[in-house]
Amino acid sequence: MVQRAFINNENIATFKCPECHTARAVDVSRYKKNETVVKVKCNCNKCGHSHTVLLERRVYVRNGTHFPGVFYSDSDGRKNKGRIIVTDLSRSGLKFKLNSEQDFKIGEVILVEFELDDPAESVIRREVIIRNIFGLNIGAEFKSTEHYDKLGGYIFSRDMGYKSGS
Repeated sequence: MVQRAFINNENIATFKCPECHTARAVDVSRYKKNETVVKVKCNCNKCGHSHTVLLERRVYVRNGTHFPGVFYSDSDGRKNKGRIIVTDLSRSGLKFKLNSEQDFKIGEVILVEFELDDPAESVIRREVIIRNIFGLNIGAEFKSTEHYDKLGGYIFSRDMGYKSGS
C-alpha cells in the first residue's frame, strides 16, 4: 500500500516509516509546481526500510466513506442517471465509483445525491464538476463549497476541514 504525505504551507511533508514508525520532515518544494501525481521513493534513516510515498497537495483532507447514491447528468442533450458509491469526501469535493461506464468529460457539471451515515440519514444533493476520471472512479469538485446544511455539520464534526499545516 502506498503511504500518503500532505505538503504543508512551508512545503514540508512528514514521511513515516511503515516498519519502525520513525518520522522525518522533508522539504519537498521541488515538487510544488509538478502538475502530475508525485510518488517519492523513501529510505528510512533508522532501519533502512524502503517504501513509496504519494505527496498530497490538497487544501482539504479527504476521508474515506461508503455512501450509496445516484448521479444525474444532461450531457449532449441526453438525460442520464446511474448508481454511485461515494468513496471519499472533503469540504471541496468527493470521489465516487460508478456502477457502469459513463461518457463523462473533464469539466462537466453533474448532480450527485447521496445519503450520509448520520443518525438522520441526511440526503445531500450537490452540483459537482468532474475533475478526474480513472475508469469507474470519478474525482469531482463541489460547484460551491458553502455547506450550510447537514453536509457542513457532517464534514466539520469529523475533522474533515483543512489539512494540517494550512
